[in-house]
Amino acid sequence: MQVNDPKKDITFLNFNQTNACLIVGTKAGYSLWRTNPFDQCTRGFIEHPIHLCEMFFSTSLLAVVCNDKDENFTPRVLYLYNTKIDQVICLLRFNEDIQGVKLNQQHLVVILRASIIIYTLEKIEPVCTLDIFFNQTPQSAPDLNPNRHSIAVLCPQRPLLAYPCDPIRGSVCIARLNDPSSSAPGIGDDEETYGSYQVIEAHDHPVTALAFNRDGDKLATASAHGTIVRIWDTNTRKMITEVKRSKVGKTATIHSLCFSDDGQLLVVSSSSKTVHIFCIEGERKSETSVACIYLEKENITERMNIASFSSESNYIQLACADGNYYHFKMPALGSSNKKCEKASSAKVLGN
Repeated sequence: MQVNDPKKDITFLNFNQTNACLIVGTKAGYSLWRTNPFDQCTRGFIEHPIHLCEMFFSTSLLAVVCNDKDENFTPRVLYLYNTKIDQVICLLRFNEDIQGVKLNQQHLVVILRASIIIYTLEKIEPVCTLDIFFNQTPQSAPDLNPNRHSIAVLCPQRPLLAYPCDPIRGSVCIARLNDPSSSAPGIGDDEETYGSYQVIEAHDHPVTALAFNRDGDKLATASAHGTIVRIWDTNTRKMITEVKRSKVGKTATIHSLCFSDDGQLLVVSSSSKTVHIFCIEGERKSETSVACIYLEKENITERMNIASFSSESNYIQLACADGNYYHFKMPALGSSNKKCEKASSAKVLGN
């Protein structure tokens, strides 16, 4: 999540692909935090405000984009940085600001204003450029949502990329990034080429949040309306189920979507006063939440937050743009009590 608030010191928040680490970008560099137990791993780029910072699983490789006036640290420069040896191993320059960066085992994905450039991670070589908005030129494409870097998602385990492909309607493109020489399965019946895609008409409003489950066979989507989250089968493009964040239709900005490791639960954080956990498979499957974090009852006033499942079973972790991190224990599924109990908290600023 990119934080565009001049009053806040934090500029960027995200968990890594396994949710084992928290990446915090500030106006004076980044910090990395191990979430279990919660402690700081490293800091870097301390003289520069952070625009984006993505971690390659739990390794020492980072993709860093700054937001400085120095031409070497503008949002048009991407650094691949090794924290272990404190060295930049690759630098990529672009003719426009970088909107987002994603990493998985095979690919480095760089999101620009109206296009997405796919690189092989092994050699950092471009293999494909995708147009984000179909039938539009870069000049006519609309300005992007400031959080678009968190909207496009790259599956950690499969070569699948999902991103909104229409600024008005709720269309989502699922692109296959398979190597043409590979026999790895993709989606649908398209040719085995980089950038083969299929489109899901997911919502009536522009899509503002996306998430793959670990295996990439499910995709969660939410729109600007923010009341309904839909789960899709990425192979058939058919909707599996939908869940309701609000019974009374109150709109909210969805900040994060995250599946549990087994793909049966989904946690949804938003600008509302509640973080919802839904059961989307199994006996407890329901269109309404099975557990909740009530922010006001926990004296949490910050509305900009991201949530994920912790490495510990039945725990939710919440990181807020005011610099607070929380750990919540979920109630037993099926119990009459839906309230998650706060187990611990920590500060990620001033360290």
